[in-house]
Amino acid sequence: MIGNWSLLPEYLLLGSLGAASIEWLKGYELKHRHSSEKFRQIQISLLYWGKFILFLLASGFIAWAINENNPNATVWQVVISGAGANALVNKGVEARLSKENLFAGGEQPLEQILHGAAPLKRAQASPVTFRDLF
Repeated sequence: MIGNWSLLPEYLLLGSLGAASIEWLKGYELKHRHSSEKFRQIQISLLYWGKFILFLLASGFIAWAINENNPNATVWQVVISGAGANALVNKGVEARLSKENLFAGGEQPLEQILHGAAPLKRAQASPVTFRDLF
């Protein structure tokens, strides 16, 4: 048997609820990492909500895949599986993004700031990037 598909809706929901708890904590972290203006920009961006929904669904699916053959799986185990899957993916993406070039203030490389180059002037707020979400 490839999978117990009858459990998919229930486990998807429970795993997604576990992932939602991690995403809620991530939102709290973002609120305190960015300025209030930038945080509002993040909250209304399609990139944020797309990532949010994708991570919930993926975590719910992983929770189902981990627990579908366990007849004794409790609700708690499924929820924790979803939360753990979400946290692992979040940390994996953060690790990948940390290896990219660093920018401070939107468009200015960190090396220029550290070596005393003149700062770039911005007339408008920078757009929300994938890095802002992690």
